Amino acid sequence: MLLTVTADRYFALARPLRHRAHDSLRRARCIYICILLAAIFYSVPTLFEMRLSDECARYTNDSRLIVVPTELRLDPDYISIYSVTLNMIFITVGPFCLITILSIRMIFIVTKARSLRFGMDARATLSGRNSNQENTTVMLLTVAVKFLICNYLMIAVNIWERLAGSQIAIGTMYKLCVELSNLLVVVNSASDSIVYFRWRQKPPQPPSCSTALKTLFTPEEAILLKREFTRHSSNKTIGSILARLIITEDERLVRDEGLRIQALLEEMLSSIGEPVTEQNIINKLNYIGSRHLQVPIPAYRWNQLKNSLIEEMSTNESRHLWSRLACMLIKEFRNGQSFLKKPLPYSSN
Repeated sequence: MLLTVTADRYFALARPLRHRAHDSLRRARCIYICILLAAIFYSVPTLFEMRLSDECARYTNDSRLIVVPTELRLDPDYISIYSVTLNMIFITVGPFCLITILSIRMIFIVTKARSLRFGMDARATLSGRNSNQENTTVMLLTVAVKFLICNYLMIAVNIWERLAGSQIAIGTMYKLCVELSNLLVVVNSASDSIVYFRWRQKPPQPPSCSTALKTLFTPEEAILLKREFTRHSSNKTIGSILARLIITEDERLVRDEGLRIQALLEEMLSSIGEPVTEQNIINKLNYIGSRHLQVPIPAYRWNQLKNSLIEEMSTNESRHLWSRLACMLIKEFRNGQSFLKKPLPYSSN
């Protein structure tokens, strides 16, 4: 079951659209029932491993019932094939290896997604929020490691019995190890709820006053950006320069979008550093971005726009600030895939 959940989570991260198309409650129920029936069928031989036997005391006539292994349990072939090989493939080593591989892949996917998100959204670095995907990945890794720790003794006991022979099953140390391994299996199952509670999805907290007043740029950073932009020789033509990077077919669109980018850059630079005005420009970008035409622009052109703005305007001291500003602009516009549209009248009221 743990392997199924991990595989489903990996499928949701690696192929989100296909997962959404195939994901349904009926499908989940069918998979659960199939796993349950397969587990019951697989566990049938264990019902015949032990039997009750009468034991007579050595010096009295008293007798008591004890649990002793059956001939099936003492059969070397049964131990080798079922207890060791099949259990390692289907219960312990096999599932754990697959869970570990899938979990490592999920770590790379989530890490890459976070880096891309932070690269396109400067505000993500300020909010400090953890995605639900990352929490789920950490939770699954914790469950996988706990699974290995709590099941390794059972594997060791089965291998020990295989190497030492079936007669070891009546030894005191062997019985102690079996009881301890059974206890660890129970602990593994019982502690899952603690892990789920620790990494549960918490409801979003309402923004506090201190959070609402945060800005993307400090006043000192805003002053530096404004000063560099004002003193730069291309401060009046940067809009056209950037527009030519993403528009190559229509000169009229280059002119119109160049004016649009120029106006937005100047308005962004005049607004950064103060909470209220900065939030107003963000709302405006969201408003305009929602009205874009669905004209796809390749990702490499957006990267060219970002890099050109940084190289044209920044210095060594302010490079990271211009990168943040460029990401803010591109992120808002990419909500609509493109801003290839004639400027529309916009009222700030």
